[in-house]
Amino acid sequence: MKDCNRCELKGKQCNDCWFAEAFANLKKDLVKDLVKVVTKLLDSILWVLKKLHIISILVVLVIPMTTQAAQSRHEAIVRRVLRQLPECENSITKVRLLNRQEDFSNRDYYGMDFKLYGQFNFIADEIYIYTKQSPERFKETLVHECGHAVDYATRTDNKLQEKAFGREPFLSVYSRTNSTEDFAETYLFMKNNPRKTIRLARRNKNLKAKFDFITKAIKKCLE
Repeated sequence: MKDCNRCELKGKQCNDCWFAEAFANLKKDLVKDLVKVVTKLLDSILWVLKKLHIISILVVLVIPMTTQAAQSRHEAIVRRVLRQLPECENSITKVRLLNRQEDFSNRDYYGMDFKLYGQFNFIADEIYIYTKQSPERFKETLVHECGHAVDYATRTDNKLQEKAFGREPFLSVYSRTNSTEDFAETYLFMKNNPRKTIRLARRNKNLKAKFDFITKAIKKCLE
């Protein structure tokens, strides 16, 4: 910075020139620091964008793989369950896996506050089952729907079915819905608890009638 005339006469910088030079140097330092901060900020933003890009790529790749793996697990459960239920071989044409509960036709089933996890379409003989449930719950839902398949495949007289089902004792809360659900829940109980089924049949004649009815229906499907 060029000194003023007073500085030249005295042979040294005056106070005004000294302050002016110090302020100019301070501005230069501030500009340099600001440039460094902005540069670091831009570098950080670019780094984050790169990471987000990588994450987005991973999301695009991983989510379908995870979904496919879950789909494969559910399909394996379906195959295993159906192998254990030969009576359903001719009663079920397809098991459709649904990822959203909204895909079910009726949300408020029979006017009761139950979320649907599975449904049997007796017209097409298809089972619709919700995949976002635990493996154990998924299996139980599938067996329950298979019970509906056995029921509709062998039902010849509604009065005979209603005479045995839809009355005490019930084996679950859901079985109280109506005689059809009572049949499916009793079928599920028999498949999950064969020994307990025998004990209960000895103790309660109404349960024995339900168990005998389902046993006959199963034999009829196997004929």
